[in-house]
Amino acid sequence: MAKTSHTIGIFSRDGRDNYNWLISLLHLIMFQGVVKNVLPKYISNNFMEFEENVSECSFAILYHTLKRGRLNITDVTDSLYDEELKYLCDIHGKENVIVVADDLTDSSDANMREIIKAQPSIAHHACKLFLISEQEKKSCIIEGSEPKWSETPTSDSLQEEHRSITAKRNQMKEILAGGSPTQKGGPTGVVRNDSNLPPNNPIPGSNSPVPSSHNSSIYFRRDGQDSITGSRRYPDPKQYTDEEAFIGSSKSAEAPKKKMDPKQKDKLIFIGIGVLIFLLIIAFIAVLATNV
Repeated sequence: MAKTSHTIGIFSRDGRDNYNWLISLLHLIMFQGVVKNVLPKYISNNFMEFEENVSECSFAILYHTLKRGRLNITDVTDSLYDEELKYLCDIHGKENVIVVADDLTDSSDANMREIIKAQPSIAHHACKLFLISEQEKKSCIIEGSEPKWSETPTSDSLQEEHRSITAKRNQMKEILAGGSPTQKGGPTGVVRNDSNLPPNNPIPGSNSPVPSSHNSSIYFRRDGQDSITGSRRYPDPKQYTDEEAFIGSSKSAEAPKKKMDPKQKDKLIFIGIGVLIFLLIIAFIAVLATNV
């Protein structure tokens, strides 16, 4: 099977200067077989412009930096990307959308679990979430007019961080190599609508009209999803939801407690009273026998 060569759109409400390192990463020789072009796309409040930008690419990276002060990607008060992330998934398919959260101080698995619990739409609409810490970037990026990737740690004290971000780089390439390109434009794109995912609820204060450690990156995709032809093959309904599978804390269903029938309850009360009376009579007879 021939490798896919993607036109990648990096979508963000943040300026390109924040993710120049990511553009440089995608221009590395190791990505040449899977990346055709990289298009930085600023998300304004003009949704029609956003739709047009989405149609120009076959793979989408939703980028957010903590330099904004909050990690408010989806599902929270003043979230920034509820509608945009869902639209990217609808047009390009979940397997062709990833989310990058940058400039974190904590890129641990525990922090990722907390993010997914609070912002489950990331798991619904993207195949992978990457957490990138400031230290990880320092370990591999040589600053300059154009950031350059260093194949060796920039400092002996950052070896673990370098191993971590190198692993994430390799995982990103695997996704790009295995992802399925979609045709441009809304109606011709592959639309995901897995009926086994929990329903999206409206988010207060959101503009969305639709209820929409270092190796911390996680796949959300499940086996049995539709192919690029658009036919859907739903997974077993007993499968966990995306975020449950990620968190690994699914609770077994408890059997409902049966309520006792009122008639049966009355019958047991009468039997109890009868037994008690019988015991009292036996005790009375025994007392009389001892007095005789």
